[in-house]
Amino acid sequence: MSFEPRFYRSFRAGDLYEFRVQDGETDLQILGNADIVEQAAEVVRAARSDLHAYIARFPEFETSFSPLEASGDAPELVRDMCVAGKACDVGPMAAVAGAIAERVARECNRDASEIIVENGGDIYICGQVNRVVALWAGQQGLSRIGIEIDATDMPIAVATSSGRVGHSFSFGKADAVCVLSHNGALADAMATACANRVRVPEDIENVLAYADTVPGILGIVVTIDGALGASGKIRLVPTEKISD
Repeated sequence: MSFEPRFYRSFRAGDLYEFRVQDGETDLQILGNADIVEQAAEVVRAARSDLHAYIARFPEFETSFSPLEASGDAPELVRDMCVAGKACDVGPMAAVAGAIAERVARECNRDASEIIVENGGDIYICGQVNRVVALWAGQQGLSRIGIEIDATDMPIAVATSSGRVGHSFSFGKADAVCVLSHNGALADAMATACANRVRVPEDIENVLAYADTVPGILGIVVTIDGALGASGKIRLVPTEKISD
């Protein structure tokens, strides 16, 4: 198994503590204004236990590229992933990173009033402080662009998918597709679905129109080959180029 360096983890928030939580394939970077590392690790372990137990019963859950219905006794995390996959016409695992990021952020938000959880490029933010999330689109993609997140929109998910950067599978060639939603699983699934549809710059307009039809999507940014389009509640701002 090979791993790419996580260049996007050069982000910082000077008012927050920074730590990592790793468990199997799950690798989170967490920023918070309290020491919540043990609590976060416990939430991750419980989430992974639920997923592994469900996959042992229903192996197709892990491999399907198409939506699946959750069983009647499925854990909440699994149900959330299936609902998001159905809304975006993708497999449930397309929502796993965003779903786990949200679960960790919301659980730990009880003890940390400011928290940012990043899971493989998918972020969930809780707090009362405005933030800017830098958009990483690879060495050849657009740089020095950020999305300003107003505290009044929190808690919020910022999920990113790419056909050219990272380890996740994509049918498309987008440099980056970034989606905002209050629902972490939905944001992740929509970012995957839209990235699958972007192969040339001319696809941007149709992808933005598609995202606008899905309830719960607050905004979307799409970039490919130097072209960029945005729709919904997106405020783009200049930011420093991410260091590699």
